[in-house]
Amino acid sequence: MVAPHFDSTLTDLIIKLDYLRKKPFEGTTHPMVFFQLKRIFHMLESLGSARIEGNRTTIAEYIETKFESSATSGDLPHYTEIRNMEEAMSFIDDNVTDYQINRMRRDSCLSRINLESDSS
Repeated sequence: MVAPHFDSTLTDLIIKLDYLRKKPFEGTTHPMVFFQLKRIFHMLESLGSARIEGNRTTIAEYIETKFESSATSGDLPHYTEIRNMEEAMSFIDDNVTDYQINRMRRDSCLSRINLESDSS
C-alpha cells in the first residue's frame, strides 16, 4: 500500500480526488450531446491505441467505414481491430458498476433523459 509523506504532492492529489469523488455529478451539457461526444472520444481513443500498435488507419478512413453501406470494407483486419477496441470500452461502460462514478454518471444522465422525454 502506498504511504506518501504528508507534505508530498501525491497527498495533495489524493485529498483533491477524494473531494471530487464526494462532489455531486452534474453538468449543463444535454445528456444526448454528452453521450455523442463520449462515443466520438471512444472512437478516437481506439484509433489512437491501434496506431500505437502499428495500425496506420487514418481518422478519415475509419469514419468513412462507419457511413459506408458496403460490409466488405469494415471486415478488413485494421478496421476490425479498432472496432474491437470500441466494443471493449462500451462493454466496460455497460458492465462495470463497481465504481461509484460510473453509477452516478449513468444514473444522473439517464434520469435527466427520462425527465426531458416525459415533459415533451
